Amino acid sequence: MSTIEDFITQRLAEDERQAGVAAEARGDHWCADYDGVAGPHGRVGYDMDTNVIDHIANHDPARVLRQVAAVRDILGLAQSAMGAHQADYEPGGTGDEAMYGYRMGAAFAYDPVLKAIAATWSDHPDFQPEWATTDVKRSVVRNRPQGRVRDTKDTPRPDQG
Repeated sequence: MSTIEDFITQRLAEDERQAGVAAEARGDHWCADYDGVAGPHGRVGYDMDTNVIDHIANHDPARVLRQVAAVRDILGLAQSAMGAHQADYEPGGTGDEAMYGYRMGAAFAYDPVLKAIAATWSDHPDFQPEWATTDVKRSVVRNRPQGRVRDTKDTPRPDQG
């Protein structure tokens, strides 16, 4: 079993890889044109509800890559706070009570931060039940099939035979 940190790191790497592949195939900035979702190199999807089109376009590869970078930054900040808190317990620690209290609070926030981030992938088979927050426990759907936006690069539209 992996740790929650490993789980998050692996999911971020997967998201980054998938976004990179999608960007390579269709460009990294997608837009809705209401006949489907268009990238600079062709249509990504068609025959969809406009809300679905907007959603797909809003989660183009560029946004996914920005989100991966932001979550990695959050993890780094949380890990730094946890490391600083642990340093207070070592011989020659800071001795600064105000800083100790701040770091202690940051350390106690570390676990809930990780759980909140991991909740993004609560439908992944490697997600552990003990990582679920109360909201995730209420809403998680285990083992559901993963939906995919089909690649229409070489697929004719239904009305084109």
